[in-house]
Amino acid sequence: MKKRYILLISALVLISFVLGVLLSRIVRDFPLITFNHEIKIFEVLTFILTLLIGILFPFLIKKWIEDNRSIKSCLADEIKAILLTSLKIKAIIEKASANNNILATDKDEINFIFHEMEMQIASFQDQIAISFKNESQAISNELKKKFHEYKDYLTGGEMMTSTFTIDQKFVRAHVTHYSLFERHLKSLTHKIYHL
Repeated sequence: MKKRYILLISALVLISFVLGVLLSRIVRDFPLITFNHEIKIFEVLTFILTLLIGILFPFLIKKWIEDNRSIKSCLADEIKAILLTSLKIKAIIEKASANNNILATDKDEINFIFHEMEMQIASFQDQIAISFKNESQAISNELKKKFHEYKDYLTGGEMMTSTFTIDQKFVRAHVTHYSLFERHLKSLTHKIYHL
């Protein structure tokens, strides 16, 4: 085993020597590169700056774009959570419509769901204000406006009275108001990705 090891090392040294001789022969045959000694210092600095921009700039831009993409994705997830919460209200109205009766517990649950949505909207407003300070105010105001229009339609109207009976006219009006709110949330998701 020791003889094989010595033989292998000897063969590697011999091959390295032969390759070194061949490489020195090939390099000697290449034309010589000469440098211009009249290069000014600002030309060297310009060259170095160009290299830095060419190498570092794409990496910095890529990192900035990817960072914003994850932030926008988180904001879009917040909007999706609000949309999923609003679907609970739609389900309650549909169930009440099928039963031709809306119970006091259904009304209480709707109020609670609106409270939950208010908390989610507040969370969204905080998150967007951190990352997109300039655009956050307009987006937040519009979201609050659409939310309150939908909420006021349901909780500020006749539905909350004890004598209210659910009918198809109310159900159709609710579908219209809900669709407007849902459409706003979906378009808001697209606006976020265009920030």
